[in-house]
Amino acid sequence: MKTLKLKTVVMNAKKLMPMALLLCFSFVIWSCQKDDALNPLNVIKADGSETDEEEVYNGLTVLGAQEANPYSTQNMRYAYNVLVSEGDIQPGIVPMDATHLYIRTRPTSEEELNSILSCNDLDLFDYPLDYEIVSQGTYYHDPTIPDSEYTYIYTVIPMGYPFPATYEVLDSCIIPLDVNEAHYDILSMIEEKSCELFQSDNMDENRAGRQRRASHSPSGTISVYNTETNSIEGIRGIKVTMRNGVKVSSRFTDDYGNYASETEFKCKNVRYTLHFQNTNGVHIYGNLATLLPAYYGKGRCSSDGLTFALYRNSVAWKWATTNNAEKFYFTTICPNYNIAQPASDLKIWVAPCLNYFSNASGSAPMLHKMRSDLILSDSIKNFFYVFRKFAANLLPDILILLDEQNTTLQFKKVLWHELAHASHYQNVGSTYWNNFVGGIIWNQIHLGDCYGTGTHYRDGYIGVGEMWAYFIECKAYNQYTNGFMTIADYWFKPAIMKDLNTNMLYTSHIFACLTPNEHSHYSLKSKLQQTYPIYYWTPLKIDKKLAIKQ
Repeated sequence: MKTLKLKTVVMNAKKLMPMALLLCFSFVIWSCQKDDALNPLNVIKADGSETDEEEVYNGLTVLGAQEANPYSTQNMRYAYNVLVSEGDIQPGIVPMDATHLYIRTRPTSEEELNSILSCNDLDLFDYPLDYEIVSQGTYYHDPTIPDSEYTYIYTVIPMGYPFPATYEVLDSCIIPLDVNEAHYDILSMIEEKSCELFQSDNMDENRAGRQRRASHSPSGTISVYNTETNSIEGIRGIKVTMRNGVKVSSRFTDDYGNYASETEFKCKNVRYTLHFQNTNGVHIYGNLATLLPAYYGKGRCSSDGLTFALYRNSVAWKWATTNNAEKFYFTTICPNYNIAQPASDLKIWVAPCLNYFSNASGSAPMLHKMRSDLILSDSIKNFFYVFRKFAANLLPDILILLDEQNTTLQFKKVLWHELAHASHYQNVGSTYWNNFVGGIIWNQIHLGDCYGTGTHYRDGYIGVGEMWAYFIECKAYNQYTNGFMTIADYWFKPAIMKDLNTNMLYTSHIFACLTPNEHSHYSLKSKLQQTYPIYYWTPLKIDKKLAIKQ
């Protein structure tokens, strides 16, 4: 299976900018969390049985012929005239003015890309919405555009929407969306007729005497298989889009994976797609060749709704598992322990293909957040600068290098560790992180061990950062499992914070002391003692543990 997956990696790499590929290989040589004895498992199909075959869904989306747009102003007006001629509605009863524009835009700079991706109230696609999908993949790149350049992004905007970049209008449309709008019932009748006339799967040769087709507001439940409980759990706070051509409705699932559209559809089937951007604003990227967060299309299904679960033979299982681990950290760990949430626009790459070049399980380079030069050799520093000018918005804050052969709990532990780093970053900022990342890479290159030995001048940053990440990983694990996790022993003694938390301080007390000036055991000890002088430290031998020479 590794051989087949490597072929996919190579094929996808052809769609990557050469700089992006070099970037990936340059920083996956280090990891802020080591891959400690991960036990691979066989993948599991939807019926629960084991299989060696992955779901046939990956790579480039393949499009077919262009389809008629029943919501185009021209076609909706034609349907209106048909209804008038049939005596179903009175002429002039409703204005037939365009309500939306179906557009595409092609970013010309990083700034434009950033502004487009910031339109959280829009549903963005990297493929055209008025074409047949022959084979659903994980990304699309317009064949007329060089692989090294930005491809088109497609969306539908209301009339007068202040879109932040130059765009091309593909069609003006009349799209009934809000049941509270004036003339909605009449427009809904026109929509039904237009779908009947211009969409093949909605055509009916004998509609005489039939009642109007009922309106459908799709609803359902989206779940993911959990290897620890051997059961499915709802995918929390994930975006579900439902669309018929250019008519798009999107909703976020609740904590149980339930969704319900507020938009009605007058068609037999709609297309369902999961977009891995969630209610926290976090974007999960699953394919290194795409501008947009990972998405998973289910094709045309009943407009009544769709309920399904992602199992470990699905390409989207690892994205959904990552999403749920992130939601647990944001909604349970951070508020329970009163520590800062990571940035709301965090970018997580789930890129198991890169484990061909590294034994790492995860890392938190925070590249998207930093946007500044790392403290590296001139050649690597110049490389980052060139790439950042092209697409800094696409750089990852967190890398997860696990795949469907790993367990749910392994995904969660790795992500909790990296998210603890992301919370730490909120306190200390980019200058601190330059030293943290620079120290890890220096150690990996010169010593073959990302954590080092505690003797390099940047090792203090690593010691404090990794103490915190292992501590929070342990806290999250214990809360999630109601069990007990033993923290591995390294030169920086990661159990120190656990000892402090058990005997003296709240987690929030420790986090408050992780300021930019605390980048050694000695400075952290001084900060803790100065901030909380009422505690009697010596009996717990904390002084000795924190006195590691820097």
